[in-house]
Amino acid sequence: MRKCYLLKKFPPFFSKLEGEEVTEFYKVSRRRESEHYFNEDGRYYVTTENILTKMIPKEVYDKNLKHPNGKVIKKYRYKLPLARTQSAVLDVYKGDLEGLNIIRIKAYKKDNFRKLSWFGEDITDDPTYSIYWLTHHNVKLNNSEMEK
Repeated sequence: MRKCYLLKKFPPFFSKLEGEEVTEFYKVSRRRESEHYFNEDGRYYVTTENILTKMIPKEVYDKNLKHPNGKVIKKYRYKLPLARTQSAVLDVYKGDLEGLNIIRIKAYKKDNFRKLSWFGEDITDDPTYSIYWLTHHNVKLNNSEMEK
């Protein structure tokens, strides 16, 4: 089960987490396929047509980063130590998207995971928070839901 939430407030243990800078962008290939480029854990990847993800050399990533289709997204990704999840990350966006903070959860079973008090709105099925949308549209951020 995959779920996405806006962040309502930073968790109490946030200051102890180490973040990794992640850069994402899209490019249209010569075959007119949409390619999603991103880095994670010191490696570089491309996903073609939302189907196949493969690791690529940094040089290929850097070359395509010079000519993206749409905006380049920069964020810090923090791995969250949450029980009953395969993985849980908090993406804290920078630049034009500063103030946007999204929690991404992969849980083992639908019934095993419960939304925590610092989670905000469930945006799992909202396409305006997809990476593609964020790179190709101007997004107005409503930060009034975020607690200090």
